[in-house]
Amino acid sequence: MTKAKLSSEWIQKIKDSINITDVVGEHVVLKSSGSNATGLCPFHSERTPSFSVSSKKQLYHCYGCKAGGDVISFVMEVNGLSFSTAVLELADKAQIKIPKEFQMGRDPAGSGVANDSFIATAHKLNRFVAAFYRQNLFNSKSAQDYLAKRVLSSEAEKNFYLGYASEGWEELTKKLSKSKAPMAVAEKLGLIQRSKKEKPTFDHFDLFRGRVVFPILNSKGKVAGFGGRLIHQEGQQGPKYLNSPDSEIFQKSKLLYGLYQAKKYIREQDEVILVEGFFDVLSLVAAGVNNVVATCGTQLSVDHLKILSRFGKKVTIIFDGDKAGQDATLKAMRLGLKSGLVLNGVALPNGLDPDELLSKNPDGKEILKESLTQSKPIIDAQIDQQIAFAKKGPEAQTNALKQVFSWLGEFKDPVGKRVRLEYIKNKMSLSSEFMNQMIKTMDIGSLRLDSPVRQKVKKVERFKGESSLSESEAVLLRAMVLTKNFTLLWEKVRCDLPPHSKMEDLFDYLPAKKWIKELKEQAGGLNQFFENPQNYLGVETDFQVKAVLAEALVADMSFDDNENAKTVIEQRGSRLWARFSHAIKEKLDALEGANNLELQVKLMKEYLDVQKKIKERNRFYG
Repeated sequence: MTKAKLSSEWIQKIKDSINITDVVGEHVVLKSSGSNATGLCPFHSERTPSFSVSSKKQLYHCYGCKAGGDVISFVMEVNGLSFSTAVLELADKAQIKIPKEFQMGRDPAGSGVANDSFIATAHKLNRFVAAFYRQNLFNSKSAQDYLAKRVLSSEAEKNFYLGYASEGWEELTKKLSKSKAPMAVAEKLGLIQRSKKEKPTFDHFDLFRGRVVFPILNSKGKVAGFGGRLIHQEGQQGPKYLNSPDSEIFQKSKLLYGLYQAKKYIREQDEVILVEGFFDVLSLVAAGVNNVVATCGTQLSVDHLKILSRFGKKVTIIFDGDKAGQDATLKAMRLGLKSGLVLNGVALPNGLDPDELLSKNPDGKEILKESLTQSKPIIDAQIDQQIAFAKKGPEAQTNALKQVFSWLGEFKDPVGKRVRLEYIKNKMSLSSEFMNQMIKTMDIGSLRLDSPVRQKVKKVERFKGESSLSESEAVLLRAMVLTKNFTLLWEKVRCDLPPHSKMEDLFDYLPAKKWIKELKEQAGGLNQFFENPQNYLGVETDFQVKAVLAEALVADMSFDDNENAKTVIEQRGSRLWARFSHAIKEKLDALEGANNLELQVKLMKEYLDVQKKIKERNRFYG
């Protein structure tokens, strides 16, 4: 048995062992409605329930935002997890042993294939320590006074489970030792460190001392690590901010402070606000801005952007207004461009950071919210700055153009790149010839601002695929999963279509064509799909295709009869005949002027026969 087959069967075993209604019910209040259950969609804001779950089909579908899929899709989307981590989490829930042959990546915020017992113990220990620090906060007036000065709301303090590490060197060490906690695990997590004294009272001492403590949760709400801020700088040792060291469950480049608390709001607004510090997050939350997260004492990484893109399309950055904050914003912009994301930026007045703005300005909330409404892509703000700088003279213009073109060289979106090139050309009164030379010199792509697009190319492109699923294609997809013996029906109808027509040819939407082709190539082929279509609506299925099929299956729609499905196929077949005709005409055009009369006559006859066929079909279906 191959590893791929084993993996597929193992995943299916997990899906068969879990009721999707139970999993969804952990996040959504569901009410029975006929054979399904309904509730408020967790992926967008709504007042009237439009989210439906089918226990029979083991699928979900939202009639509002069109989200849909199987239980793995749901766990991935609601928790922002990778496919492998979602599967591992469900395996744990179903108490299904992970086979050695099943090798998948390990998510730093969750559990992995190896060291499962250590990771479970580590999370449990961190939770115990977080409770210890939380209790310390209640017992420390100085820590409470410090937080009060930071103008934090009690609700934010509670939701983020803030704590306090006292100034003693062995307070946590004593607590862990007394509680028989695994000291080796605590040391590996960096909660305690081995003492270097000759005759220490304890073998270890505490990492966090005299600090407000911020538990850092992973996307599933488990305590992955801690951040600490000194409350009395004088007489204290160590940096102002201190984080847990990297470990199996804590990797700063892949964790975001506040994500667990913010993910619901990020989904609702389809936007995440990224700030630099813990207190920036807490201040914004206290001000009513809940879709906010922060990096954990490290620079923004590609992994951070991948995580954020799972929750919302728009990423808006509010970094400090000082030089370091400006540099960080610029680095983030370039990282986003390389990752295919255009990040937005917000400039706060007087170079203040969000925490300072809200704590020192009585109108801080209003200023912040107004600033957020005026956010714009960082790349556009930077381009405007360079255009203004270019007015200082020829040398300034040269440097500005070099800088802007170096940024655009990292721009992944060709349309967005071209729009900005046109903008620069117009703003700086540059010729197309000059811009094209710059494009070539700076090696930022093969596009030309003055390149004509031939009509003939347009015609060919039109037949290469569409960017969205048409209504008739949606009807065809429904017919595929709701019509009995659809394969036999297809074989009967195919004889009336152009030679060598395939089922995927009925679609213009490229992801649908690719999906059907891949289904045919799998073991069991399309017959396996038609028997249990709900098993093929996982995360790899295109969103639009999945939305149509999930809705049809969850709602348990009915398709009248085979005649209905036959009509749909034949109507879509008219487009195949049009393409077939177009292909013959292209061959005729290519032979124009060539000395091959016999082939021209043959193609002309074939072309006229096809035109006649098309007219008959149009008369019948029109």
